[in-house]
Amino acid sequence: CGNSTTHPEHAGRIQSIWSRLQETGLLNKCERIQGRKASLEEIQLVHSEHHSLLYGTNPLDGQKLDPRILL
Repeated sequence: CGNSTTHPEHAGRIQSIWSRLQETGLLNKCERIQGRKASLEEIQLVHSEHHSLLYGTNPLDGQKLDPRILL
């Protein structure tokens, strides 16, 4: 995700949704829950093993992989 606007869940999209909820008065009707990092197993429900090994639950902790296995 990060700050890239090419990912569906980029920060600008989330900010836009939040603003719209405020404008329409719906924000006060929403139940807010505490966010958390997804587990590796949860990430692998929607991303390939290749992607999850590269980025994991923290992009800064991505594993160093042999480029030959990435093909």
